[in-house]
Amino acid sequence: MRYRVEGGVAHVGTDMVLTLTKEQAAARAHVLERVTGGYRPKAPVQFKAGETIGLDVPPANLPRNLAVVLVPAAGAPKVADPAGTNGGGGTGGTGGMQT
Repeated sequence: MRYRVEGGVAHVGTDMVLTLTKEQAAARAHVLERVTGGYRPKAPVQFKAGETIGLDVPPANLPRNLAVVLVPAAGAPKVADPAGTNGGGGTGGTGGMQT
């Protein structure tokens, strides 16, 4: 899935496969290994605000450190939120508490 970095720096660890532009891969070639589907970092890599990257992880499964700085890129398919965690979950805004 394609993501845009917003609100800070995205720190990506060695456990994800990245889809990058040729320019992004060239700038980080010393820490990237070519694998099926893209690149796997050999050490943590950083992406600055405004960059677009592809990750092999859906939004609901992003680690918290990435979830706070990545947003789905324009044109990316919307992902359903079956747990109801994005928008109150239909509890009338009480956070699930009975009033």
